[in-house]
Amino acid sequence: MITKLTYHYGKAVIALSAVLLFICSNANAQINSDYSQYMDNLTPVNPAYSLLDKAGSINLMGKRQFIGIDGAPTSLMLSGSLPIESIGGAAGIFVLNDQVAVEKQLQVNAFFAKSIQLSAEDYLSVSLNVGVRNYNALYSTLDPYDQQFKEDVRETSPNLGFGVMFYSSKYYIGFSLPELTIRSLGTASVQQANYLKNHYYFSGAYLADLSEDIKFKPSTLVSYVKGSDMLADFTGTFYLNGQKQISSTEFKDG
Repeated sequence: MITKLTYHYGKAVIALSAVLLFICSNANAQINSDYSQYMDNLTPVNPAYSLLDKAGSINLMGKRQFIGIDGAPTSLMLSGSLPIESIGGAAGIFVLNDQVAVEKQLQVNAFFAKSIQLSAEDYLSVSLNVGVRNYNALYSTLDPYDQQFKEDVRETSPNLGFGVMFYSSKYYIGFSLPELTIRSLGTASVQQANYLKNHYYFSGAYLADLSEDIKFKPSTLVSYVKGSDMLADFTGTFYLNGQKQISSTEFKDG
């Protein structure tokens, strides 16, 4: 089940979404906080995207998988940004809380983004985010007699990231690395192939005018972690009179 609450200053958008959830067969291949309808809020993935919203935004998103099963993955994500018009920039925060079985991870990041005008319609934006990541894994609760899981892991480490994005009123293309590992979270994690490596994201979208009242925006988000399958989301969104939207999303891995 995915729930989403979005408030945009000076703008209201009503979304009817068809959301595809997915199951990863290998725990080591699961990538942090993938979510559908990402085209409405790319800021946690690439803070440079915050400059596309001239009025600022506040977003709260939640995801819960495999309801009724103990230890099922759950995620909460909060992000917000405010424009700094005098310098063509934006600043904000994003907070992520993930839990899978006995593993919990909390991230808090602040970011700053700045845009440069390349032409009458085109811009380049860059962003830098810094924060902390807290990781706890209570492995001893799994099996106190198994030596492999006899020690818990409790770590707090700094986090650093950056993003770039080319954009105009018709398109955006971006690349980001929001989680640049500065030091190891620990060697005991059964998901170390995921948590201890950098996450790379590529995103893109184009807004096409189908008629005076109808617009269509195909978009994609591709994510990669070394040692895991590449994940890709493809979404098509119809805008009616600039306000309503109907979307469908397809997820692929490998």
